[in-house]
Amino acid sequence: MAELGITPSPLPAVVSAPVIATTPSPAVELPNTTPPQPIDAEIYAPPSANNSLRDTAVDGEVSLHPDGSVRLTLELRRLFDYYLARAGEMPGAELIAWIDAQLDASYPAAVAAQLKILLGQYRSYLRALNAETPRLQALTPRLRLQALAELRTRVLGPVMADAFFASEQAWDSFTQDRLELARDHSITPEVRAQREQELLQRVPPELAQSYTEQLTLDSKLNLALPAVAAERYAAREQLFGSEAAGRFAALDQSQAAFEGRVRSYLTAREQQQANSDAARAPLRAQYFDANEATRVAALEAIGEEAVLLGGD
Repeated sequence: MAELGITPSPLPAVVSAPVIATTPSPAVELPNTTPPQPIDAEIYAPPSANNSLRDTAVDGEVSLHPDGSVRLTLELRRLFDYYLARAGEMPGAELIAWIDAQLDASYPAAVAAQLKILLGQYRSYLRALNAETPRLQALTPRLRLQALAELRTRVLGPVMADAFFASEQAWDSFTQDRLELARDHSITPEVRAQREQELLQRVPPELAQSYTEQLTLDSKLNLALPAVAAERYAAREQLFGSEAAGRFAALDQSQAAFEGRVRSYLTAREQQQANSDAARAPLRAQYFDANEATRVAALEAIGEEAVLLGGD
């Protein structure tokens, strides 16, 4: 890659040894071993003269069944996304050769071989998603979510699609349901709150808990408080005590910082013409942590980015 002007720095091994799963997981038949076609580099970020992963910690993890086969998990998808974030910095064939070298250096040969096959399957999905994006964008949000789920199952198979996307799909569906519920002015606030709780029961527990905690914080932060920071702190201190007032002040700063990153992300998304989820994923990873990225992706999937800037 030196002749291309690219000198990627070596990454540390992903893990010293794959994690051995102690809980049962659905068995999966690996896809056929036909070498996948080179990835469409334009799906991802535009070309860069630098290694975008330099000085970053490897995101994701590989775990194994007791028989040595790779488990399909969300952490595995995150690992694939981490490496694929370099697409656009080098031609597709060289990118895959570089990823293969990272896997060979990080895992036993049998595990690395499985990972390469699974990565090829995931890349097939990303290519299919890129090709289907114009059609998906023309659909209503509800139909778009349904078509996206069908595409994932068709290309990845039900086991891999569920492992990689079940939580995200549940959250996307909940987000769409909640937005529709908020726009229904024919019901009382009490009925709306009851229905939202019913919708929340369908969401994975960890996401439901995070959402409930955020609602609690939002309700406190949205009190009619003075605009001046010092006066707002004094009002909160009187209501909740000095320790809580300090936490709320920190949350104000955190929310302001988040909205600033959202604006920067939306600007970068427009400048890079990142019109598919596959193109946006590496960008989201640059601006947001994993939980934030899930929230952003869910709202993007249904065309409700304004919510991120207080538009809800």
